Amino acid sequence: MRWTIFAFFAYVFLALDMGLTPMLEIGSGERGVAPCFLLILMVYIASMGPSHAVRWAALILGLILDLSASHATSDGRAATVVGPYALGFVLGAALTVQLRGLVYRRHPFTTGFLTLVSGACAFVPAVFLLTMRRIVFTGLGSESVIVWVASDALVHAFLTVLYSALVAVPTGWALNRLVGLFGFQVHPRLGHPR
Repeated sequence: MRWTIFAFFAYVFLALDMGLTPMLEIGSGERGVAPCFLLILMVYIASMGPSHAVRWAALILGLILDLSASHATSDGRAATVVGPYALGFVLGAALTVQLRGLVYRRHPFTTGFLTLVSGACAFVPAVFLLTMRRIVFTGLGSESVIVWVASDALVHAFLTVLYSALVAVPTGWALNRLVGLFGFQVHPRLGHPR
């Protein structure tokens, strides 16, 4: 895998996450749902890349999502929590690596299906970790805790993953045209990386 190309696409997909969210958002405010382009990129790399590189790429993309996401706190400020999405993306990538031998990787619907499955595996641990953080900080008597309701967060995460899976189909089609650019070696007839 070519890491400079990965860095470029991570930047582009972060820009898509930040820039297209207002245009693609369904609903408004806290209940608005938008696709997560970084999740789609993570699934694509996990389905095509070498296993040793996939873990690092997923960790990096999860950290980018952690650093770009802000959570409202009880005192009105915004907090950035590093770790939940990074761990979730690593778990989602591990699941994708296990499932990629069962699917035809170059088919665009495969990217959508794997985004749905690994997105659920990535976002559920993130919601769990943020919920545990809120419980611990509340128990310690902290004045600045994340305003967080686990059930609402799980529903929002499920809708985000579902929307991302729908957007992953055309995005996966476009990314499949760039397999050689990433440096993934693909078997000419089977469509599987060697």
